[in-house]
Amino acid sequence: MIPWDAGASVGVTVAGSTSDPGPWSYQFNSPTAITFDPYGYMYIVDYNNNRVQKWYPSASYGITVASGSMNLPIGMTFDRLGNMVVADTSYHRIISFNVACPSTTTTTSAPPMLITTPLCSTASWNQTMSIIAGSTSSAGSTSTLLYNPYDIDYDGYANLYVVDYTNHRIQRFQLGSQTGTTVAGSTGSLGSSRAQLYYPTAMSVTKNGTMFIMDTSNYRVLRWQVGDTLGYVVAGGNGNGGAFTQIGASYELFVDNQYNVYVSENANHRITKWLSANPTTGVLIAGGNGAGNTAEKLNLPWGIYLDSTGGLYIVDRGNHR
Repeated sequence: MIPWDAGASVGVTVAGSTSDPGPWSYQFNSPTAITFDPYGYMYIVDYNNNRVQKWYPSASYGITVASGSMNLPIGMTFDRLGNMVVADTSYHRIISFNVACPSTTTTTSAPPMLITTPLCSTASWNQTMSIIAGSTSSAGSTSTLLYNPYDIDYDGYANLYVVDYTNHRIQRFQLGSQTGTTVAGSTGSLGSSRAQLYYPTAMSVTKNGTMFIMDTSNYRVLRWQVGDTLGYVVAGGNGNGGAFTQIGASYELFVDNQYNVYVSENANHRITKWLSANPTTGVLIAGGNGAGNTAEKLNLPWGIYLDSTGGLYIVDRGNHR
């Protein structure tokens, strides 16, 4: 992982071993997603090692907190109770690892507002996972099946949203249900209209259910509001390319509290920021110097996370850091 401070021209490696993939605790092998908890602990999906690693601040190695039952996982998040939820991509399912730290949330007659992070600094997760969406090794396009789910997120009422990559759709699962409803895109119908998606890979969902969707093969990010039948382009949308009105093949995004969109441009080896007030042109934030493993370069970046100080953490996937 590389934190890239606001305005900096170089990053600093804080996890992994540059260009040295492997299974050891200090290594990654093609990592994908990243998130943090309130205590500054970092969680990384280690794709080819089929595990999730937890890194303490300034640590030189990670601790495996989920493993053993996954097949090439890509996305992860925490649910309202602090359970770890993983997009187990090649098994076509979403799985949950129960947290050992008890919840302090009080249930009322209204839907519970989402708590997206563990509730104690000593949280651990039961390694006996449960399937909460999809079915092991059963790819499909019905309302109970998924086909290579890439990413997941929750809204403020604990509804689960799944980026159903090969079905070109976003599925929403209400709390406790394993039957999904298509809320963006059209099952099996890829395309470039604003009503369609084309191999979507990532999303961010606001508390009220507004979706920001990485529509990867259309080289754009769409904002899709609750109940809409069309998305609105908020980044890219001008074909594949390296101009700042375009995005190249991109697989992850981050949306800040001002609804500015950060795009991890995998093929362009850069991170760009698209302002909510001016979504027609991106601003270079990190990388953009071609592929490489030096401090000013990225190599096929994937997951990104913006902290409260404006520091950007980048999963530099091609460099395994």
